[in-house]
Amino acid sequence: KNYFPDENVASITEDETNNLWIGTWTNGLVKFDPIKQSFIEFKTNLSDNHSLSNNGVWNVFNNGDGNLFLSTFSGMDVVNIENNQINQEDAIHQVFDRKFPIPVRQIIKDHKGNIWVGTYNYLGLIIIQNEAETKKVFRLLNIDGDNNSLISNRVRWLYQDRSNNMWVGTEE
Repeated sequence: KNYFPDENVASITEDETNNLWIGTWTNGLVKFDPIKQSFIEFKTNLSDNHSLSNNGVWNVFNNGDGNLFLSTFSGMDVVNIENNQINQEDAIHQVFDRKFPIPVRQIIKDHKGNIWVGTYNYLGLIIIQNEAETKKVFRLLNIDGDNNSLISNRVRWLYQDRSNNMWVGTEE
């Protein structure tokens, strides 16, 4: 295709080969190749586990190792930049007893390689530790009366500053 499929852009990032990856509110993920001047669309296909988990893509994060992390209305997806392969990440579902859609608002990788996942339906902050053999998953929540807990379980923004401090922006 040689046209942009959606005017409702939620997020844009650039990969190492100068392609633009664009998350849209309702029409999935779009890859723009500036050399070919072409667009490739990625959408949800319920019969394909290698499609987007949801066509609502809040955030696209380039983690610097050849993969993009996608925050979708139904979870976290990982896109291999080289072959355009999409995998729906299962690690955040380890926190819960059953699988159900988990709206993910933000994803960021910290200086230690840990993945921070901000959820948006009162499930708080999920941290996937970078361990060589296994993934350890932790969950941080708002706890009434605990000043060291999250202010709200609706995480909107994640940011790591130059001193490697993690900043968490919540709804409240």
